Amino acid sequence: MKQIIELEHYNHKVGINFWHMNWQTKYRYNMFAKFEYKNLAEACVRKAASRHKIKIHIINMLPDHLHTLVTLPKGMTDERAMQLLKGCSSHSFFKNHPKARLRYPQGHLWSRGGSAVTVGYNQLDETIMYILNQAKHHGLAWNSRNGILRGFSPQRRSFQLNFLSTKVLFNSLN
Repeated sequence: MKQIIELEHYNHKVGINFWHMNWQTKYRYNMFAKFEYKNLAEACVRKAASRHKIKIHIINMLPDHLHTLVTLPKGMTDERAMQLLKGCSSHSFFKNHPKARLRYPQGHLWSRGGSAVTVGYNQLDETIMYILNQAKHHGLAWNSRNGILRGFSPQRRSFQLNFLSTKVLFNSLN
Protein backbone atom coordinates (compact mmCIF):
# COMPACT_ATOMS: atom_id res chain seq x y z
CA MET A 1 0.00 0.00 0.00
CA LYS A 2 1.75 3.15 -1.21
CA GLN A 3 1.30 6.25 0.88
CA ILE A 4 2.11 9.76 -0.27
CA ILE A 5 3.24 11.67 2.79
CA GLU A 6 3.74 15.41 2.81
CA LEU A 7 6.21 16.53 5.42
CA GLU A 8 5.32 19.58 7.48
CA HIS A 9 7.80 22.43 7.46
CA TYR A 10 8.59 24.28 10.68
CA ASN A 11 11.20 26.94 11.50
CA HIS A 12 14.08 24.56 12.11
CA LYS A 13 12.79 21.14 11.20
CA VAL A 14 10.83 19.12 8.69
CA GLY A 15 8.74 16.10 9.66
CA ILE A 16 5.41 14.55 10.47
CA ASN A 17 4.13 12.51 13.39
CA PHE A 18 1.70 9.60 13.27
CA TRP A 19 -0.14 8.30 16.31
CA HIS A 20 -2.18 5.10 16.52
CA MET A 21 -4.81 5.82 19.16
CA ASN A 22 -7.60 3.67 20.48
CA TRP A 23 -10.06 3.87 23.34
CA GLN A 24 -13.14 2.02 24.58
CA THR A 25 -16.67 2.88 25.52
CA LYS A 26 -17.38 2.97 29.23
CA TYR A 27 -17.92 -0.57 30.58
CA ARG A 28 -17.22 -1.85 27.01
CA TYR A 29 -20.91 -1.49 26.12
CA ASN A 30 -21.67 -2.06 22.44
CA MET A 31 -22.93 1.48 21.92
CA PHE A 32 -22.11 1.57 18.21
CA ALA A 33 -23.59 -1.75 17.09
CA LYS A 34 -26.22 0.10 15.06
CA PHE A 35 -24.97 1.65 11.86
CA GLU A 36 -26.49 5.07 12.61
CA TYR A 37 -24.81 5.30 16.04
CA LYS A 38 -21.51 4.17 14.56
CA ASN A 39 -21.72 6.92 11.94
CA LEU A 40 -22.78 9.51 14.52
CA ALA A 41 -19.87 8.64 16.82
CA GLU A 42 -17.42 8.72 13.93
CA ALA A 43 -18.74 12.12 12.84
CA CYS A 44 -18.42 13.41 16.41
CA VAL A 45 -14.78 12.29 16.61
CA ARG A 46 -14.04 13.83 13.20
CA LYS A 47 -15.70 17.11 14.25
CA ALA A 48 -13.64 17.21 17.47
CA ALA A 49 -10.46 16.54 15.50
CA SER A 50 -11.25 19.23 12.96
CA ARG A 51 -11.98 21.76 15.69
CA HIS A 52 -8.59 21.17 17.31
CA LYS A 53 -6.53 20.82 14.09
CA ILE A 54 -5.90 17.09 14.60
CA LYS A 55 -5.67 15.35 11.25
CA ILE A 56 -7.39 11.97 11.10
CA HIS A 57 -5.89 9.73 8.42
CA ILE A 58 -7.91 6.60 9.22
CA ILE A 59 -10.64 5.85 11.73
CA ASN A 60 -12.33 2.52 12.37
CA MET A 61 -15.29 2.53 14.74
CA LEU A 62 -16.26 -0.81 16.27
CA PRO A 63 -19.25 -1.52 18.56
CA ASP A 64 -17.29 -0.99 21.79
CA HIS A 65 -14.07 0.80 20.80
CA LEU A 66 -12.30 2.67 18.03
CA HIS A 67 -8.92 2.76 16.36
CA THR A 68 -7.55 5.81 14.59
CA LEU A 69 -4.36 6.99 12.94
CA VAL A 70 -3.84 10.70 13.52
CA THR A 71 -1.30 13.47 13.11
CA LEU A 72 -1.15 15.95 15.96
CA PRO A 73 -0.46 19.67 15.55
CA LYS A 74 2.88 21.06 16.70
CA GLY A 75 3.11 21.27 20.48
CA MET A 76 0.12 19.02 21.28
CA THR A 77 0.79 15.97 23.44
CA ASP A 78 -0.92 12.63 22.89
CA GLU A 79 -2.62 12.98 26.30
CA ARG A 80 -4.12 16.33 25.38
CA ALA A 81 -5.23 15.07 21.96
CA MET A 82 -6.99 12.07 23.46
CA GLN A 83 -8.61 14.26 26.11
CA LEU A 84 -9.94 16.64 23.43
CA LEU A 85 -11.11 13.88 21.08
CA LYS A 86 -12.87 11.89 23.80
CA GLY A 87 -14.39 14.87 25.61
CA CYS A 88 -15.67 16.76 22.56
CA SER A 89 -16.94 13.65 20.79
CA SER A 90 -18.76 12.52 23.93
CA HIS A 91 -20.42 15.91 24.31
CA SER A 92 -21.49 15.96 20.64
CA PHE A 93 -22.73 12.36 20.76
CA PHE A 94 -24.98 12.99 23.77
CA LYS A 95 -26.20 16.26 22.26
CA ASN A 96 -27.29 14.45 19.07
CA HIS A 97 -28.45 11.23 20.75
CA PRO A 98 -30.06 12.16 24.11
CA LYS A 99 -31.40 8.62 24.72
CA ALA A 100 -27.81 7.44 25.19
CA ARG A 101 -27.91 9.18 28.58
CA LEU A 102 -30.17 6.37 29.75
CA ARG A 103 -27.17 4.04 29.54
CA TYR A 104 -24.68 6.67 30.73
CA PRO A 105 -26.46 9.02 33.17
CA GLN A 106 -23.15 10.51 34.33
CA GLY A 107 -22.38 11.61 30.77
CA HIS A 108 -19.19 9.59 30.32
CA LEU A 109 -19.32 7.85 26.94
CA TRP A 110 -15.69 6.75 26.92
CA SER A 111 -13.79 4.81 29.56
CA ARG A 112 -10.75 6.26 31.29
CA GLY A 113 -7.47 5.92 29.51
CA GLY A 114 -6.75 4.42 26.16
CA SER A 115 -3.71 3.76 24.04
CA ALA A 116 -1.54 6.13 22.03
CA VAL A 117 1.51 4.79 20.21
CA THR A 118 3.76 6.57 17.75
CA VAL A 119 4.02 4.97 14.34
CA GLY A 120 7.20 5.19 12.31
CA TYR A 121 7.28 5.56 8.56
CA ASN A 122 8.36 1.90 8.13
CA GLN A 123 5.43 0.59 10.22
CA LEU A 124 2.81 2.81 8.60
CA ASP A 125 1.48 0.21 6.15
CA GLU A 126 1.19 -2.50 8.82
CA THR A 127 -0.56 -0.11 11.19
CA ILE A 128 -3.04 0.95 8.51
CA MET A 129 -3.85 -2.68 7.69
CA TYR A 130 -4.17 -3.47 11.42
CA ILE A 131 -6.68 -0.63 11.89
CA LEU A 132 -8.68 -1.51 8.78
CA ASN A 133 -8.87 -5.22 9.67
CA GLN A 134 -10.20 -4.74 13.20
CA ALA A 135 -13.71 -5.98 12.36
CA LYS A 136 -12.25 -9.20 10.97
CA HIS A 137 -9.90 -9.46 13.95
CA HIS A 138 -12.84 -9.24 16.36
CA GLY A 139 -15.04 -11.51 14.24
CA LEU A 140 -17.67 -8.90 13.34
CA ALA A 141 -19.84 -8.51 10.25
CA TRP A 142 -22.48 -5.96 9.23
CA ASN A 143 -26.03 -7.17 8.70
CA SER A 144 -27.04 -5.04 5.72
CA ARG A 145 -30.74 -5.73 6.25
CA ASN A 146 -31.10 -3.93 9.58
CA GLY A 147 -27.76 -2.11 9.88
CA ILE A 148 -26.64 -3.92 13.04
CA LEU A 149 -23.17 -5.27 13.65
CA ARG A 150 -23.27 -8.93 14.65
CA GLY A 151 -20.45 -10.93 16.07
CA PHE A 152 -19.29 -14.32 14.95
CA SER A 153 -16.20 -15.82 16.35
CA PRO A 154 -14.39 -18.49 14.39
CA GLN A 155 -11.48 -18.09 16.83
CA ARG A 156 -13.69 -19.03 19.78
CA ARG A 157 -15.10 -22.03 17.92
CA SER A 158 -11.63 -23.28 17.08
CA PHE A 159 -10.59 -22.72 20.71
CA GLN A 160 -13.60 -24.74 21.88
CA LEU A 161 -12.83 -27.51 19.40
CA ASN A 162 -9.16 -27.58 20.44
CA PHE A 163 -10.18 -27.61 24.10
CA LEU A 164 -12.63 -30.48 23.51
CA SER A 165 -10.11 -32.51 21.52
CA THR A 166 -7.49 -31.92 24.25
CA LYS A 167 -10.01 -33.01 26.89
CA VAL A 168 -10.86 -36.17 24.93
CA LEU A 169 -7.16 -36.90 24.42
CA PHE A 170 -6.43 -36.34 28.11
CA ASN A 171 -9.32 -38.59 29.16
CA SER A 172 -8.19 -41.36 26.82
CA LEU A 173 -4.68 -41.27 28.32
CA ASN A 174 -6.01 -41.81 31.86
